[in-house]
Amino acid sequence: MSETFRRQKVKSFEIVLEHDIDEQYQYVPGEMMKGVVVVTCEQPITVQQILITLQGEGNVIWEQQKAVKGLNKFKSHEIYLDHTENVIQSAAVSGSIELEVGVNEFPFYCQLSDSLPSSYIGKYGSVTYLIKAQLRPDRKFAADAMITNEPFLVLRRYDLSLEPNTLQPYEVSHTQRIGAACLCGGKVTAFVKINRRSFTPGEDLKLNVDVTNGSSLEITSLEAAIIMVSRFSASSSFIQNYQTISKHADQYAIEKGEGRRWNDIRLTIPPYIPESGLEGCDIIHLAYMLVFKVQMNYNPKHKDNLALEIPLTIGTHGVNLNEDLEDDPTLRPLYHRQGPASLNGIQLPLASTNQEEDDVLGEIDHSLFEKGSAEELLCPGQPAADIALLLLIVPCDSYMRKQNAAMSS
Repeated sequence: MSETFRRQKVKSFEIVLEHDIDEQYQYVPGEMMKGVVVVTCEQPITVQQILITLQGEGNVIWEQQKAVKGLNKFKSHEIYLDHTENVIQSAAVSGSIELEVGVNEFPFYCQLSDSLPSSYIGKYGSVTYLIKAQLRPDRKFAADAMITNEPFLVLRRYDLSLEPNTLQPYEVSHTQRIGAACLCGGKVTAFVKINRRSFTPGEDLKLNVDVTNGSSLEITSLEAAIIMVSRFSASSSFIQNYQTISKHADQYAIEKGEGRRWNDIRLTIPPYIPESGLEGCDIIHLAYMLVFKVQMNYNPKHKDNLALEIPLTIGTHGVNLNEDLEDDPTLRPLYHRQGPASLNGIQLPLASTNQEEDDVLGEIDHSLFEKGSAEELLCPGQPAADIALLLLIVPCDSYMRKQNAAMSS
């Protein structure tokens, strides 16, 4: 802004949105956005326009090294929202108006589309929303427009009651033969049970596990993680990224003929994550899964580690999603004996369910799953257990402000 216009003494220029949940600007597709543009003047000024612009867009970008062609860059872009209006109605008739000394408020209303996808920030792409206001003085100072902006979040509704099968307890078991069949290395068996496969942000996944070691190798740890699988598409290609959003590790040696049990271990769904699928966005797709892994004591490149994957669904609301494990007889501990339990004659010490004791076991790091090339992962068939995990969940307000800064120009 030029020194000439600075002398016009605009003390402040801001957007105030009426709908503010927990100091986060959060909206649902189809909702009416309401607010005011506030201009505080220390001297009267003549204004030609005060424009409000709502922008929503999806962007995907990544680079891939090619041996022959060098570096390939993949990009894709979608526009979900692009609306501009002048909030000074009288200026459309007269051409300009004069703002008085003090506070000048200009209300605005905008109906959001029903088809907007949820806000999302990932390693190779994002869906972001921004509201921008421009104060344009009269034509004499047309190049001296003032600009202010505010990011906001869109959270699309996903009704979990539409998928009743995922609201029931779910269990899976697997037996893994260790080593080549001719060497008779023995077997490792894992049984995993969870309270359901659908969750809303902030809820707990409740996990029961039984593991028996019938092999000649030592089990060094049991590890569980909830994974967000993000698929980014551009130019008929795609890349996938795996992120740990909740995790638990049990560093406990299990020798041959021994076992281990987890009772009521909780993995919390983070409070700020998008719903499964990311409906309305054609260039980014989200999926979630629980991965349970039994780590054997040998060369980590060996493929005998036992891993179980259970698809999960993340929604925003549903029916009867607040039941407790102890209140549901189908979800009570797998064994009800006093003292050490057993499975197939093998004693099973109980894993801790106390948070402070859990910490003693040692936090799981990003080597939970063997490190791979997440940046160049173009093959969807590669199991999540072989991918480096990246934790990119950050506070919504701060990352929205940073990521949307480029949209304000």
